[in-house]
Amino acid sequence: MICLTGDVYNTSLMTNDQKCIADPDLTEIQITRMYVELLEKYDVRCTLYICGRAFTEEWDDLKPMAAHPLVEIGGNEASVTVVECTKTRGPNSNGLMACQQLGAASG
Repeated sequence: MICLTGDVYNTSLMTNDQKCIADPDLTEIQITRMYVELLEKYDVRCTLYICGRAFTEEWDDLKPMAAHPLVEIGGNEASVTVVECTKTRGPNSNGLMACQQLGAASG
């Protein structure tokens, strides 16, 4: 069994990793999307620990990954936003996680 994980941060956080991205037009979330495309190619599942603020600031780029059947979402500093996630049930769900942005929390 292969278990892959990854931490994903919003662009405004400007982590050291983000400062080293070779293409300044790419965000960490967009690079993570490429990572998920590789997962699809090899049919491998992963857990992405996503900073809560990314759901507020970069939801359009994040949404396809949050709904992807090979991706499980874990919280990483999730107190900065309120997100509702529910597992979809049914024969074809593959444990699909449906996330809906509810709004930013104070603080």
